[in-house]
This record gives sequence, structure tokens and C-alpha cells, in this order.
Amino acid sequence: MDDHQRFMQAFRKANANPEFIARNFADVLRDLMRAVAVQDATLGGHSYKAAQAWEEVEQLLALADPKIDMHTIFRLAVADIRAGLAVAENDERGQLRLDVARAATQFLIEKSCDDNAATARASGRWERMLHWLSVMGYRRGRASSS
Repeated sequence: MDDHQRFMQAFRKANANPEFIARNFADVLRDLMRAVAVQDATLGGHSYKAAQAWEEVEQLLALADPKIDMHTIFRLAVADIRAGLAVAENDERGQLRLDVARAATQFLIEKSCDDNAATARASGRWERMLHWLSVMGYRRGRASSS
């Protein structure tokens, strides 16, 4: 093992904690969401980056002592993503953008499902997205007429 490999092993061991692993897993989720959102059939590099980040998460999980359950990692990763959104969109207009984006994301998720209730859920998510778009348009129009 060379110096770089020893350094990386020590770095991973020092960072094999729930918060660090969850931040890395949040990056996996972000890259997968990017891969879903792009129109390019090749998925760009997003799925590749997600796979690389997942390999890092796996290595960190293997080094964690005591072992960390995946529920903790998932919960912390979702909290990390939500915290980033809260900082980025901290005004009324930003919150409206997030409401539209959340509704659109929920629609995409439901459209990708193939269970018996997926069509109904997708329809409801579509209506919710249209609602938030109309709210945003109304408030934008109200703001420009003031």
C-alpha cells in the first residue's frame, strides 16, 4: 500500500460517521435525480458520478464502528438536502419555486411507477403542480402590477 492509499484509508476511517456518510449519500441522490432530469439519453455523467459516490459510501459504511443502519443514513441525507433547499430559497418567491419543483418531482416519481394506483397518484401530483404554477403566476402578475 502506497502513501496515497494509506492516507485515503485513514481519511475514510476518520470520516466513517453517520453525518459524513449521509452527506456523501445525499450526493448520490442528487446525481441520480440529475440523471433522471436530463433529456440526454446517455444520462451524461450523472449516473457514473452517482456510482462513484455510492462506492465511497459503501467503503465508509464498511469502516464504521459501530455499524450504522441505513435508516439513519437515509434520514440524515434527506435532512441534508432539505437544509440546502432552505438556505437557497429563503423568501416567499423561493418557497413558491420549491413548491412547484416538489410537485413536479412527485409527478415524475409517480409517472415512473407501474402499480395499479400509479396513474391516479400521478394525476393528483400533476394537478398539484398546476396549482402551484398558477399560484406563482398569480403572485408574479400581482407583483408586476404593483
